[in-house]
Amino acid sequence: GLLCQYREEKGGDCLVPQGYETEEGVKLGEWVIEQRQAYSRGKLNEQRKKRLEKLGFVWGILDASWEEKFGLLCQYRQENGGSCFVPQGYETNEGVKLGLWVYTQRQAFSKGKLSFERRKRLEELGFVCDPLDASWEENFRLLCQYCDEKGSDCLETQGYQTQEGLRLRLWVGTQRKAHLKRKLSEERRKRLEDLGFVMGLNGRSLR
Repeated sequence: GLLCQYREEKGGDCLVPQGYETEEGVKLGEWVIEQRQAYSRGKLNEQRKKRLEKLGFVWGILDASWEEKFGLLCQYRQENGGSCFVPQGYETNEGVKLGLWVYTQRQAFSKGKLSFERRKRLEELGFVCDPLDASWEENFRLLCQYCDEKGSDCLETQGYQTQEGLRLRLWVGTQRKAHLKRKLSEERRKRLEDLGFVMGLNGRSLR
């Protein structure tokens, strides 16, 4: 009953944190662990197993941990205007190191250890799995944010440092150098020019 209530309150989520207690003081997180342990030892009867699975209960501890973090990423995205770019040091209010988990997913992708199913689910959220692409996209997001507030002309005339410590003007300069060396993709060049940045020298756009 309490797990059903938790699931209803969390929008269908059965991933109860280990230390979670109900308002009545019931240690629901510990109970969930006990069910997984009973299942792994073959001591959970078939009826209970089916009832839990009907709720979407995840048996594997590693799978459950991944699903919990994925749910937190979905929540972060909802609270941050659709952005999945979680700073590496970010922790949730409950102390979950979501930023580190996101970094771990990208490392797993780079090493070919992220399953197709998980990659697909992440990318459907707008998550960028490749670390280099993710870095570019995050810098571009910060640039868009600055241009919305100040305009691109302001950035061209003065250095600007964001809260994240990124010197946006320097980053734009790096993109121009990459463009001059024919190392900036057409898609990225167009996205920068659509913001109002001229990628060529002396005000001439190299197309």
